[in-house]
Amino acid sequence: MHLLSPCLLFRFLMRCSSATGFLPVVFLFMGLALLFPSFLLPVASAKPLDCDPAANDVVTGLYDWYLAEGSNYRRRLGEQRQAFSPSLMADLEQSIALTESPSATRNWDFDLLSGTQVDSYSFALLNCRSLDQRRSVVRLTVRSGLAPTRASDNTLEISLFKNDQGKWQITDLIYLLDNGQMSLHQTLQNFLHP
Repeated sequence: MHLLSPCLLFRFLMRCSSATGFLPVVFLFMGLALLFPSFLLPVASAKPLDCDPAANDVVTGLYDWYLAEGSNYRRRLGEQRQAFSPSLMADLEQSIALTESPSATRNWDFDLLSGTQVDSYSFALLNCRSLDQRRSVVRLTVRSGLAPTRASDNTLEISLFKNDQGKWQITDLIYLLDNGQMSLHQTLQNFLHP
């Protein structure tokens, strides 16, 4: 991404217009910049998908469902069993059962699918890359906050593996935090085996 400096660009255009007598070009450019400020903003090119689109479909399907379910998703996570590897699904179900029981002494202090402590409102896939024929990583942002107008983007990396039946399944979620990263798989292991 490149950001055009308005001052440098203005000086360059002034020099060019002085030499060539095209002062109206400078004013045209300045008018466009005032009317369309995004003209001077960084331009991010869309990254091509570098993996099987079916891997993206698994993540999109899960997060569409997650946003539709809202805070009830933990109780109904079994509906998304096909999206997760058997071992990750077993750990999720076991840890959720421990926190949802009436005699629960432990609970989660964050949302398992967003890595935050607040509600989620939307998500966006950023990119997807293949590590090899059977492993891919999808990067996405989940928009979460106290309210839709007070939300921010949280970035996650979703690790997927293509099983022997040719189906992509999520093996881990990596929460990319300001001070590092955290693995859902490892967090579940630590929770289940303190």
